[in-house]
Amino acid sequence: MREPLKGPIFHLYIAGATRRSTEALVNLKRVLADLLEGGYELRVTDIYQEPRKAVASGVQMAPMLIREYPLPALRVVGGFSSKERIRSMLIMGKSIEFSQE
Repeated sequence: MREPLKGPIFHLYIAGATRRSTEALVNLKRVLADLLEGGYELRVTDIYQEPRKAVASGVQMAPMLIREYPLPALRVVGGFSSKERIRSMLIMGKSIEFSQE
C-alpha cells in the first residue's frame, strides 16, 4: 500500500551536470523549502541519462520543472537563476516559459 501524498510533487528535468543545472536545483530547493516547509516531493531527471523519460513527459528543453500533483500539471522552462521567478510560478499556478539566460 502506498503512503498518502504529503504535498505537491515536482519533477525537475536537467541537462547534465552543468552550472545551470546545479543553479536550477539549488534555487528550486530553497524556494520549495521556504514556501512548502518540506511538505513536497522533488524528483530530478537528467535528460542525457534518461532520455526516454524526458520524451514521455514531453520535455523538449532543460531545465524544465513540472508540477505533477496536484493537477493540472504546471510547467516552467528556464528562469531558474531567479528565486523570485520560481516563487512567482508556484504562487500564480500558471505554466510559464522564460527566455534562456
